[in-house]
Amino acid sequence: MKRVFYFIGCLTAAASLALTTSCSNDSTSGIEEQQKGNVKISFNITNYMQYNMDEVTRASSSLSNLAHLALAVFDSEGKLVNENIQTNGEKEYGNFTTTLPYGTYTLVFLGYNKDNEVIFTSPTDISFSDNYVPNCFSAAMSLTVDANTTTTQNITLKRAVGAFQVVCTGGVPDEMTVMNYTAFGGGTSLNAITGHATEVKPRTGSIRRPSSASITSKDKFTFTIYSFLPADECTMQFDITAMTDEDTEIKSRSFADVPMKLNHMSIYTGNFFKNDVEGNTNGFTLSIEDGEWIKDDFTF
Repeated sequence: MKRVFYFIGCLTAAASLALTTSCSNDSTSGIEEQQKGNVKISFNITNYMQYNMDEVTRASSSLSNLAHLALAVFDSEGKLVNENIQTNGEKEYGNFTTTLPYGTYTLVFLGYNKDNEVIFTSPTDISFSDNYVPNCFSAAMSLTVDANTTTTQNITLKRAVGAFQVVCTGGVPDEMTVMNYTAFGGGTSLNAITGHATEVKPRTGSIRRPSSASITSKDKFTFTIYSFLPADECTMQFDITAMTDEDTEIKSRSFADVPMKLNHMSIYTGNFFKNDVEGNTNGFTLSIEDGEWIKDDFTF
């Protein structure tokens, strides 16, 4: 009789152990499934905006004025895990949908012109091919993805560059085909977290004059150079050389101590090709203006 009770006791203990183990496994499995959860999130870039330096909104503009929009997703270690680049004209232009596992991320949104490839190295190092800097707008955000994450979010982009523009008046030589430039004091990559240049280093580039059939006036030629700035305000230097197709130099000028501000365009207007006279080493007037930029005026 004792052996029977002993056998029944063993069966009861085994069943209890199996039940406990089963409950433990179910609980662990539930936690693992929760940790591996995914959330589908939609981001809608509603517009891009120009701001005064005190962050008061000045105006908003339609996305139709931007050639490309982009979303880059970085994990908690700064590794790129997803990117999506859209071209103006696409059906869902401005709407991004992505599915992310539970975790913490940094998201970077860009709006820009020109077709140069964008290079997402990290949230603090974003650049374009050929060291080009376009008219560029950006936004960055940290996002924790879990069961409570808002699945639809609206994004507004803010201008991330300052601009230097030269308006050449008083006649442009027929043989002039390209303006080569070197910019000092700005950068070629963007820290999307701070909105400033990742590092300051010289940048070279060239701007080609339109073909003769496209030139509306031989008396005027305008070109613009955009730069990521190391701060909201700084000064830069631009060395400009007008060239022929045969790489013959026509005229060089250096624009020193150019006032640059985020969301501002510094415009130098004057006769680029006229020889300087004594007492007038610059011969240009400076204004900060444009219909879509903040307006200030300076005269030198």
